[in-house]
This record gives sequence, structure tokens and C-alpha cells, in this order.
Amino acid sequence: MTNKYTPAPWAWNKQGNRMFQYTGNPTGAIAICDIVRTPNYKANRHLIAAAPDLLEALEELVMLVDDIRTGDYKPDSFTTQPGKVAIQKAKGD
Repeated sequence: MTNKYTPAPWAWNKQGNRMFQYTGNPTGAIAICDIVRTPNYKANRHLIAAAPDLLEALEELVMLVDDIRTGDYKPDSFTTQPGKVAIQKAKGD
């Protein structure tokens, strides 16, 4: 299944009001979104930037639950580290 969104990595510009996907090519970056400077804009931008990581961690968790339900779970096949990192990124820690 292919993603319908712009793939990571996502990062904010120096002013902190526009998010880009840095493509690594000389033509520059792809704009993802602009953000309005509200009292919570800094926390919001962390959450938005972490969205691809949070989605990936959630997909892994769903696969784990499915494996547990079908009896296919192998204890060494899962780690919570990607989810913990995604949560820290979303919180701006």
C-alpha cells in the first residue's frame, strides 16, 4: 500500500511557520503546510511534524495486536522504542 501523504522527513522553516519535506535534491523542498501563530503554535508544530512517526508506530501496534489475537505473536518481534520516540517528538521533548 502506498501512502497518499508526503513522506517524512518533515521539518519547520527557521521562522517556524511553514513545514517542508526536505527532498535532498537541489531543487529544494516540498511545502507541507503553514501554521498560524496561536498561543499553542509551538506545541502544534511538534505534533504535526511527528505525524508520520506516530502513524508508523500505530501501524506497528495494530500489527502486534493482530498477531496476539491470532496467536502469531513472537515476544522478540516487537519493540516499543519507535513509539516512544514518536511520542517524545510529538511532545517536543
